[in-house]
Amino acid sequence: MSKFLKIFEVSVLNRFEYRLNSFMWLLYSFIPTLASMAVWNTVYRERSYNAFGYTNNEMITYYFIMLIVSNLLKAGYDYHGVADSIKYGSINQFLVRPYDFMKYKFIYSLPENVIFIFVGIIPLIVLGVILRSSITLEFNYSIVIFFVIALVLGYLIQFLILFSLSTCAFFMHSITSLFMTLDILKNIVSGQVFPLSILPKPIFKILQYSPFQYLAFYPVGILQGRYEQKEMVMQSLVGFLWILILFIFSRIMWKKGLAKYSAFGG
Repeated sequence: MSKFLKIFEVSVLNRFEYRLNSFMWLLYSFIPTLASMAVWNTVYRERSYNAFGYTNNEMITYYFIMLIVSNLLKAGYDYHGVADSIKYGSINQFLVRPYDFMKYKFIYSLPENVIFIFVGIIPLIVLGVILRSSITLEFNYSIVIFFVIALVLGYLIQFLILFSLSTCAFFMHSITSLFMTLDILKNIVSGQVFPLSILPKPIFKILQYSPFQYLAFYPVGILQGRYEQKEMVMQSLVGFLWILILFIFSRIMWKKGLAKYSAFGG
C-alpha cells in the first residue's frame, strides 16, 4: 500500500508543477459547453417551451452538470507515453518492478481529478452564479449516493477503456488515430455533445446499456432527477458488469501483448 501512496504523491507533485496547464485545459472545456448552451437557446427561441423532453432551463442544467462530470471523470491517462514505452522498450523498467503496470497507471492518473477540484472550483462557482436562475437540481440522500457511485463507475470504465486501447500498441505501429476515433465516438455516444434521450428510441435503448453513458449522460441524469431509485440500482449493476467485462478484456489484451512483445533497448 505504501508504494502506491508514494506513486500517488509523486504524481500529485508532478501535476501541481503544471497546474496552469490544467487551469487552461479547464477553461478550454468551457468553450464547447457554452457553445452548446448558446445553440440550444436559439433552438428554444424557435420552438416551443419544451423541446425533446427538456425545457430550456433543464438543457442549460444538463450542460452545466456535464461540464463538471466530464472533467471529474477525465482520466489523466497518458496513452502516448504508454505507446512510446512499448514501442521503444522503456516499458521494461515497469515489468521488473514489484507492482502491476495497470495498478501503477491507475494510481498515477488519479491526481488529475485532485487538480481539477483545486483549480476548477472558482471558475465553476463563477459560471454557476451566472447561470443560477437557469440551473435546477434534484437533491436527496438517495440521489447523492447514486451520483457518487455513478462517478466511480464512470471513472473506472473510462480508465479501463483507455488502458485496453493502449495495449493495442503491442500490435500496431501507431495508436493515435485509434484514440482520436474513440474521442469522437465517446463524445457523441456518452451524451457530451447532446442528451442521448433526444435520439430515436431504438438507438437510445441500445445506448442505455452501453458503457459510454456512464461517462456523462447517466450521472447527469441522476442530478436532474430523471431516474427512479430502482432504475439507478439497475444501472449501477449494469455498470459493475461493464467494469468486470472491461477488466477481463484489458487483462487478456495485456497478457497477449506481453507474449508478443520483443524489446529492443530500454
